[in-house]
Amino acid sequence: MELRDSTPPSEAVSEERSLWNTEGAGTGGKPTLEQLDTQLAEMESLQHDLRLKSYQIKRERNALVPLHRLPGEIFVSILLRVAKYNEPGFDQEHKRLHTLAQVSTYWFDTIIGFPSFWQQLAQYHPPHFREMVLKRNTSALFNIDCVLAQGEMGPASDELLSFMKIAAPLSKRWKLLAYEGDPTDEVAQLLQSPAPNLDSMLISSWGGVGTASRALELSEGRNIQYLDIDNIILPWNSTRLRGLRGVQIQHV
Repeated sequence: MELRDSTPPSEAVSEERSLWNTEGAGTGGKPTLEQLDTQLAEMESLQHDLRLKSYQIKRERNALVPLHRLPGEIFVSILLRVAKYNEPGFDQEHKRLHTLAQVSTYWFDTIIGFPSFWQQLAQYHPPHFREMVLKRNTSALFNIDCVLAQGEMGPASDELLSFMKIAAPLSKRWKLLAYEGDPTDEVAQLLQSPAPNLDSMLISSWGGVGTASRALELSEGRNIQYLDIDNIILPWNSTRLRGLRGVQIQHV
């Protein structure tokens, strides 16, 4: 005798649908919107924790690479070359430095602890990064870069003047001074701040057609080694200009 399902097809479908609809009856039926939001938040929190753990493991793994067996001085010189591999006027130095510091705890501690990584004080850097440079470099020399950000052109702006007011009190620790713009009397006075350790000058004056060259004085100090000036006049009899190693002069 053959056994068959005695339930009519239509009733079977209806029963199955009823089972699906009442599956959560023991917990109050379908989950509410708030419950689903809570579940999603918990899942996102787990994903965040996993990302943090993965980040931590990668940093610990990077700390074990053979590169870290190099003498400290060599390792620092390599990082400095990588960190400084940028064209002047491009606001990439701070981004590259931030990326390097994320590689491992060793790299982070090295970058934070050596003033050599914090010598570039530039107008085109974000204000928070300039504050960090001033905080990290309390005794070493500075490369002062008062240049408009990439794509910006025109006469000396309030931004350039504001930056020079920040840099001028540090003039005794200037090693390099780069300036591009139309130096007003106030800016020119700041550019002539006493800078005994200055050995490189790159100054370009954006005067209009027929504008007279701007004359700048040099304070006492070590000899200038590299000079690049455009529409600028210097006291050529100054002892600081003896023994120049590199010179470029335009529109004098």
